[in-house]
Amino acid sequence: MDIYKKLAEKLDSLPEGFPPTITGVELQILAKLFTEEEAGIACGLTENFQTISDISLTLNIDSKVIKKNLRQLGKKQLIAWEMNLGSIRYKLEPFVVGFYEGQRETIDYELAHLVEHYFQEGGTEGIMKFSPALHRVIPVHGSVEKETILPYEDIIKHIDKGKTFIVYDCVCRKQQELIDERSCDFPINVCMAILEKEIPGLPNTITEKDAKALIDNCEEEGLVHTVRNVINGVNYICNCCGCCCGILRGIIEHGIENSVAKSNYYAIVKEDLCSACGICESRCQMKAISIENYSVIDLNKCIGCGLCVTRCPEDAMTMILKNEWNRIVPPKDKNEWDKQRLKNRHMAI
Repeated sequence: MDIYKKLAEKLDSLPEGFPPTITGVELQILAKLFTEEEAGIACGLTENFQTISDISLTLNIDSKVIKKNLRQLGKKQLIAWEMNLGSIRYKLEPFVVGFYEGQRETIDYELAHLVEHYFQEGGTEGIMKFSPALHRVIPVHGSVEKETILPYEDIIKHIDKGKTFIVYDCVCRKQQELIDERSCDFPINVCMAILEKEIPGLPNTITEKDAKALIDNCEEEGLVHTVRNVINGVNYICNCCGCCCGILRGIIEHGIENSVAKSNYYAIVKEDLCSACGICESRCQMKAISIENYSVIDLNKCIGCGLCVTRCPEDAMTMILKNEWNRIVPPKDKNEWDKQRLKNRHMAI
């Protein structure tokens, strides 16, 4: 398992982290996904894109061997790649958000259980406890008054920046279903990648109109929108439930308050209008609402998703923008996120 330990340490050096456990279950995950040869090649990658020649020089391995393994790793969605000036470049992907999500089509009973063991044995805490959070919450469309919506908290503006939209399965719901722990019936094919370039011929693409309709459908279902925790470079939207989503479970099951970055809004109840119908309670993924004579919101649990607002039949719920001193501005981009994250993990920048 030495090569997998080396790879695990390399992955843990990334800003997202891949902390070790007492049982070493993280090594079993890597052994399940990477052959020994592939793991050795992956150890030569960095968080920055490199050419095959660069990687070959680093590892002192023939470029043909490097190329064969990189293609296989890319096919298995275990590493990232891009075309640049006519050549392909590769880089190391983190565990989450990264190559784990890439297994959404191939995840099986064994991998689902290994991942669950890893999360329960310290993986969730080790990854989710550091700031900035991996994801941040975006209020559902229509839950916040237009004059108070912050540009980076407007879900539609993020879609408007895209040219190509890809819909894929939620790996969290598939994983929970495989370990027989899924307690919801929310749809699975609801997560979306947003590309700022028009790339024809990609599988599972939808139109911009359909992308916005998907967002509306997820709101109607009662799913929380979460995105990469940055202002610029939001390239995917997850639609999450509290029972399956690894990040929301970080709050609910593990008590990690900053497992997800809350939006800069919170819900309040107009007590004189509330009929105590319970719709908001059933829609709240964070179990932040209870019903007495009227709805009562636990603001310590409220993540500002707005699901309680959009389906209130009495218009008794509303979203309030937090005071400026209490707002959290996301990092400008992924580079800034990386710097802040490494600093907070007490690692060299």
